[in-house]
Amino acid sequence: MRRCSASWARDFIGGKVEPETEKNRELRQRRQRAAQRKEERDERNRRGKARYHFLFDEKTVADWKGTPAWEYLDNRLEGRLAQLGHVPGCIRFHPGLYNSQLGRELPAMIAAVEPPNGGA
Repeated sequence: MRRCSASWARDFIGGKVEPETEKNRELRQRRQRAAQRKEERDERNRRGKARYHFLFDEKTVADWKGTPAWEYLDNRLEGRLAQLGHVPGCIRFHPGLYNSQLGRELPAMIAAVEPPNGGA
């Protein structure tokens, strides 16, 4: 006996599929909005922390000549970083920022990044 594909699919996923009720739809949408708000809040917190470390953290070094960040960039630029005559102002060095993947602090290069139009 031939069965239609919709019937086969319904049986394959576990039987009869009930249509979503208005209450369930509202609950699902509410959960999605809450998750989106949390994501936006977390992003604002990450940006705020980055801004704080770049602008105000006493450990952040604006004149980072001789730091591991300087050595890294100078090596990548094949020794031409010293030809600039100054340290780029958009880059700072922090001796120990927390890395959540490794669970410990690591030296970090921090860069101020802006879109071409200068907006936030």
